[in-house]
Amino acid sequence: MKRLSFVLLVALSLLAGIGGGFIGNKISTPEPVHAQAAAKRADRDVRIALVDLVKATRSAKMYTDRKLEFEKQVSARKERMRLAAAEYETLAAELEEMKRMSKDATEIQRKELRVKAKQEEAKVIREFVQQWLEELSNDFQKEVLAKVHDTIKDYAKRNGYDLVFQLYELEAGAGSKDDDAIAATRAWAETLKNMPVLYSQTTMPNGAPNEFVKDITDDIINLVKG
Repeated sequence: MKRLSFVLLVALSLLAGIGGGFIGNKISTPEPVHAQAAAKRADRDVRIALVDLVKATRSAKMYTDRKLEFEKQVSARKERMRLAAAEYETLAAELEEMKRMSKDATEIQRKELRVKAKQEEAKVIREFVQQWLEELSNDFQKEVLAKVHDTIKDYAKRNGYDLVFQLYELEAGAGSKDDDAIAATRAWAETLKNMPVLYSQTTMPNGAPNEFVKDITDDIINLVKG
Protein backbone atom coordinates (compact mmCIF):
# COMPACT_ATOMS: atom_id res chain seq x y z
CA MET A 1 0.00 0.00 0.00
CA LYS A 2 2.79 2.35 0.92
CA ARG A 3 4.62 1.44 -2.28
CA LEU A 4 1.52 2.20 -4.36
CA SER A 5 1.08 5.53 -2.62
CA PHE A 6 4.70 6.38 -3.27
CA VAL A 7 4.41 5.56 -6.99
CA LEU A 8 1.29 7.67 -7.27
CA LEU A 9 3.00 10.54 -5.47
CA VAL A 10 5.97 10.41 -7.84
CA ALA A 11 3.67 10.25 -10.86
CA LEU A 12 1.67 13.22 -9.63
CA SER A 13 4.85 15.16 -8.96
CA LEU A 14 6.15 14.47 -12.45
CA LEU A 15 2.87 15.51 -13.98
CA ALA A 16 2.85 18.64 -11.85
CA GLY A 17 6.41 19.45 -12.89
CA ILE A 18 5.76 18.93 -16.55
CA GLY A 19 2.50 20.88 -16.41
CA GLY A 20 4.07 23.67 -14.41
CA GLY A 21 6.93 23.95 -16.83
CA PHE A 22 4.57 23.99 -19.76
CA ILE A 23 2.40 26.69 -18.19
CA GLY A 24 5.45 28.65 -17.11
CA ASN A 25 6.81 28.58 -20.62
CA LYS A 26 3.47 29.81 -21.91
CA ILE A 27 3.59 32.77 -19.57
CA SER A 28 7.27 33.71 -19.58
CA THR A 29 8.23 33.00 -23.19
CA PRO A 30 6.22 34.98 -25.78
CA GLU A 31 5.39 33.30 -29.01
CA PRO A 32 7.18 34.60 -32.06
CA VAL A 33 5.07 37.22 -33.90
CA HIS A 34 4.31 36.26 -37.46
CA ALA A 35 3.18 39.64 -38.85
CA GLN A 36 2.36 39.96 -42.50
CA ALA A 37 5.11 41.62 -44.46
CA ALA A 38 4.09 45.20 -45.28
CA ALA A 39 4.60 46.50 -48.77
CA LYS A 40 7.71 48.62 -48.76
CA ARG A 41 7.92 51.81 -50.87
CA ALA A 42 11.27 52.03 -52.55
CA ASP A 43 13.30 54.84 -51.02
CA ARG A 44 14.32 57.42 -53.59
CA ASP A 45 15.33 61.05 -53.89
CA VAL A 46 12.79 63.70 -54.81
CA ARG A 47 12.60 64.28 -58.56
CA ILE A 48 12.13 67.87 -59.75
CA ALA A 49 10.99 69.06 -63.17
CA LEU A 50 11.55 72.54 -64.61
CA VAL A 51 9.36 74.01 -67.33
CA ASP A 52 9.34 77.33 -69.18
CA LEU A 53 5.58 77.91 -69.05
CA VAL A 54 5.67 80.96 -71.34
CA LYS A 55 7.66 79.14 -74.01
CA ALA A 56 5.50 76.02 -73.77
CA THR A 57 2.27 78.03 -73.91
CA ARG A 58 3.30 80.03 -76.96
CA SER A 59 4.28 76.82 -78.72
CA ALA A 60 0.88 75.21 -78.15
CA LYS A 61 -1.36 74.71 -81.18
CA MET A 62 -4.29 76.03 -79.16
CA TYR A 63 -2.35 79.24 -78.54
CA THR A 64 -1.66 79.72 -82.24
CA ASP A 65 -5.27 79.04 -83.23
CA ARG A 66 -6.77 81.24 -80.53
CA LYS A 67 -4.23 84.02 -81.12
CA LEU A 68 -5.28 84.45 -84.75
CA GLU A 69 -8.93 84.82 -83.79
CA PHE A 70 -7.99 87.04 -80.85
CA GLU A 71 -6.00 89.39 -83.08
CA LYS A 72 -8.89 89.66 -85.58
CA GLN A 73 -11.29 90.68 -82.85
CA VAL A 74 -8.79 93.10 -81.35
CA SER A 75 -8.25 94.77 -84.73
CA ALA A 76 -12.00 95.13 -85.30
CA ARG A 77 -12.60 96.69 -81.88
CA LYS A 78 -9.63 99.04 -82.22
CA GLU A 79 -10.88 100.17 -85.63
CA ARG A 80 -14.26 100.98 -84.11
CA MET A 81 -12.53 102.99 -81.41
CA ARG A 82 -10.39 104.82 -83.98
CA LEU A 83 -13.41 105.78 -86.12
CA ALA A 84 -15.29 107.16 -83.11
CA ALA A 85 -12.26 109.27 -82.16
CA ALA A 86 -11.85 110.47 -85.77
CA GLU A 87 -15.52 111.53 -85.97
CA TYR A 88 -15.16 113.49 -82.76
CA GLU A 89 -12.02 115.25 -84.01
CA THR A 90 -13.75 116.13 -87.29
CA LEU A 91 -16.76 117.64 -85.51
CA ALA A 92 -14.49 119.50 -83.08
CA ALA A 93 -12.54 121.00 -85.99
CA GLU A 94 -15.79 122.06 -87.69
CA LEU A 95 -16.95 123.71 -84.49
CA GLU A 96 -13.72 125.69 -84.21
CA GLU A 97 -14.09 126.78 -87.82
CA MET A 98 -17.68 127.94 -87.21
CA LYS A 99 -16.56 129.97 -84.22
CA ARG A 100 -13.70 131.49 -86.18
CA MET A 101 -16.07 132.53 -88.95
CA SER A 102 -18.60 133.86 -86.42
CA LYS A 103 -21.41 131.64 -87.59
CA ASP A 104 -24.93 131.83 -86.22
CA ALA A 105 -24.98 131.26 -82.45
CA THR A 106 -27.79 128.70 -82.71
CA GLU A 107 -25.85 126.67 -85.26
CA ILE A 108 -22.75 126.86 -83.08
CA GLN A 109 -24.75 125.67 -80.07
CA ARG A 110 -26.14 122.73 -82.04
CA LYS A 111 -22.67 121.85 -83.23
CA GLU A 112 -21.36 122.03 -79.66
CA LEU A 113 -24.03 119.58 -78.55
CA ARG A 114 -23.06 117.20 -81.35
CA VAL A 115 -19.38 117.51 -80.45
CA LYS A 116 -20.08 116.83 -76.78
CA ALA A 117 -22.30 113.84 -77.63
CA LYS A 118 -19.65 112.42 -79.97
CA GLN A 119 -16.98 112.99 -77.32
CA GLU A 120 -19.03 111.01 -74.77
CA GLU A 121 -19.69 108.29 -77.33
CA ALA A 122 -15.99 107.98 -78.14
CA LYS A 123 -15.20 107.79 -74.42
CA VAL A 124 -17.79 105.06 -73.81
CA ILE A 125 -16.55 103.06 -76.81
CA ARG A 126 -12.93 103.39 -75.64
CA GLU A 127 -13.76 102.21 -72.10
CA PHE A 128 -15.89 99.35 -73.42
CA VAL A 129 -13.21 98.19 -75.84
CA GLN A 130 -10.49 98.35 -73.20
CA GLN A 131 -12.57 96.30 -70.75
CA TRP A 132 -13.58 93.88 -73.48
CA LEU A 133 -9.97 93.41 -74.58
CA GLU A 134 -8.88 92.77 -71.00
CA GLU A 135 -11.59 90.16 -70.46
CA LEU A 136 -10.92 88.54 -73.84
CA SER A 137 -7.20 88.41 -73.09
CA ASN A 138 -7.84 86.84 -69.69
CA ASP A 139 -10.18 84.21 -71.16
CA PHE A 140 -7.74 83.50 -73.97
CA GLN A 141 -4.78 83.07 -71.64
CA LYS A 142 -6.78 81.08 -69.08
CA GLU A 143 -7.95 78.60 -71.69
CA VAL A 144 -4.50 77.98 -73.13
CA LEU A 145 -2.75 77.91 -69.76
CA ALA A 146 -5.27 75.41 -68.40
CA LYS A 147 -4.52 73.08 -71.33
CA VAL A 148 -0.74 73.36 -70.91
CA HIS A 149 -1.01 73.00 -67.14
CA ASP A 150 -3.00 69.78 -67.45
CA THR A 151 -0.39 68.45 -69.89
CA ILE A 152 2.40 69.26 -67.42
CA LYS A 153 0.58 67.53 -64.55
CA ASP A 154 -0.05 64.39 -66.61
CA TYR A 155 3.57 64.32 -67.76
CA ALA A 156 4.87 64.72 -64.20
CA LYS A 157 2.66 61.91 -62.90
CA ARG A 158 3.62 59.52 -65.70
CA ASN A 159 7.34 60.18 -65.29
CA GLY A 160 7.49 60.18 -61.49
CA TYR A 161 8.26 63.85 -60.79
CA ASP A 162 7.40 65.08 -57.31
CA LEU A 163 7.67 68.83 -57.96
CA VAL A 164 7.43 71.06 -61.03
CA PHE A 165 8.94 74.55 -60.91
CA GLN A 166 8.38 77.28 -63.47
CA LEU A 167 11.45 78.36 -65.37
CA TYR A 168 11.93 81.24 -67.80
CA GLU A 169 14.68 83.27 -69.36
CA LEU A 170 15.90 86.20 -67.31
CA GLU A 171 16.47 88.23 -70.49
CA ALA A 172 12.70 88.38 -70.94
CA GLY A 173 12.53 91.12 -68.33
CA ALA A 174 15.37 93.24 -69.72
CA GLY A 175 13.15 95.28 -72.05
CA SER A 176 13.72 96.25 -75.66
CA LYS A 177 16.60 98.33 -77.01
CA ASP A 178 14.30 101.35 -77.24
CA ASP A 179 13.38 101.21 -73.55
CA ASP A 180 14.80 103.67 -71.08
CA ALA A 181 17.94 102.17 -69.54
CA ILE A 182 16.80 102.66 -65.95
CA ALA A 183 13.32 101.28 -66.66
CA ALA A 184 14.82 98.30 -68.45
CA THR A 185 17.17 97.61 -65.54
CA ARG A 186 14.26 97.88 -63.10
CA ALA A 187 12.25 95.39 -65.16
CA TRP A 188 15.24 93.04 -65.24
CA ALA A 189 15.61 93.29 -61.45
CA GLU A 190 11.90 92.62 -60.86
CA THR A 191 12.11 89.58 -63.12
CA LEU A 192 15.08 88.24 -61.18
CA LYS A 193 13.35 88.76 -57.82
CA ASN A 194 10.24 86.94 -58.96
CA MET A 195 11.90 83.96 -60.62
CA PRO A 196 10.67 80.71 -58.98
CA VAL A 197 13.97 78.99 -59.82
CA LEU A 198 17.21 80.89 -59.34
CA TYR A 199 19.50 77.93 -59.98
CA SER A 200 19.03 74.37 -61.15
CA GLN A 201 21.63 71.66 -61.61
CA THR A 202 20.35 69.74 -64.60
CA THR A 203 23.74 68.13 -65.29
CA MET A 204 26.23 66.37 -63.04
CA PRO A 205 29.86 67.51 -62.68
CA ASN A 206 30.88 64.88 -65.22
CA GLY A 207 28.41 66.28 -67.75
CA ALA A 208 25.87 63.48 -67.43
CA PRO A 209 22.18 64.45 -67.09
CA ASN A 210 20.94 64.86 -63.53
CA GLU A 211 18.13 62.30 -63.28
CA PHE A 212 16.62 64.11 -60.29
CA VAL A 213 16.37 67.60 -61.86
CA LYS A 214 15.25 67.91 -65.48
CA ASP A 215 14.08 70.71 -67.76
CA ILE A 216 10.98 69.20 -69.38
CA THR A 217 10.10 72.25 -71.52
CA ASP A 218 10.93 70.59 -74.84
CA ASP A 219 8.97 67.48 -73.89
CA ILE A 220 5.91 69.58 -73.00
CA ILE A 221 6.21 71.58 -76.23
CA ASN A 222 6.19 68.35 -78.25
CA LEU A 223 2.99 67.33 -76.46
CA VAL A 224 1.06 70.59 -76.89
CA LYS A 225 2.17 71.76 -80.33
CA GLY A 226 0.41 68.97 -82.22
